[in-house]
Amino acid sequence: MRRSPCMIDAAMAPELLALAVQLEEALRQGQLKRAPKLQTAAQKFLRKLSKNGRLIGRRMELVKLLAEGTRSGKQLIGRLPTTRRTFYRDLNALEDAGLEIELTPDGFYRLA
Repeated sequence: MRRSPCMIDAAMAPELLALAVQLEEALRQGQLKRAPKLQTAAQKFLRKLSKNGRLIGRRMELVKLLAEGTRSGKQLIGRLPTTRRTFYRDLNALEDAGLEIELTPDGFYRLA
């Protein structure tokens, strides 16, 4: 069976997620503003990546929701196509990829 060049290999998923998290953080902090072509390329890459495959797309959506502000686990699970168990797996995967996620004392998640 011939694979499409845009198919994500499961073995590549952690590396792609780590790259996507770093790009998302760089864009959020404005680190790419001095390189508009690179900024545009990073934004396009993240858009395509979020649409390519449920795993990466769901985790990128979680990163975007966390970047928007503080939310409860219940709110996040309600906004994502996931179960509670998968939500916590995704949180762990994001932390493994280098994203710092903080749980506030009142039970809300946010980017640290």
